[in-house]
Amino acid sequence: TLAEGGHMPGEGAEFLLGEVTDTISRVRTEQGLLTYLNCLKALGSASHLRCLKAITRLRLQSELYSLTSPGGPYYAPRSVRSAALEVLDALFPMGRRSRRLVRLVFRVLHPAEILGVVFFVLLLPVRVWSWASRKALAALGGVVMAALRLCGLLWLFGWHEAGGKAGQGQARQQSGTAQGGHVAWQ
Repeated sequence: TLAEGGHMPGEGAEFLLGEVTDTISRVRTEQGLLTYLNCLKALGSASHLRCLKAITRLRLQSELYSLTSPGGPYYAPRSVRSAALEVLDALFPMGRRSRRLVRLVFRVLHPAEILGVVFFVLLLPVRVWSWASRKALAALGGVVMAALRLCGLLWLFGWHEAGGKAGQGQARQQSGTAQGGHVAWQ
């Protein structure tokens, strides 16, 4: 019992997670952070998390939130950011939807994102026009190339003489050769 010098329920989890929170804030390698985060994710189903003091819970959440942000102070890589978000979802499932919604709102309202959206919207007609003009020019070029190939084939098979096969008999009679290739005597 506590009166006899015993320990409070969850006191070990309190100490452990407090130390892990301090350690995570000092780790600077991606692999080290991923290892700690994977181990924390495994604690998601532990009942000791309910016994934590509010300050320890807030310190852990704060540290995990700072790892999910793409900028400073840590500039965590994408793998660490997504792993930290998964740990938050595993350890604190009650706030999952609101975390995702707040994250989405802040990503959309970030000044760099707003500029990108504005430029995308302003340049969309230009992009559509250039895409359409490229497609139209490609189609026109395809038609011209097909016509040139057809003319080349006709030239190759001898259709260029006197208007095609129908005119070949007339051309031969005028030149003095018969249908079989013999010279006709007049």
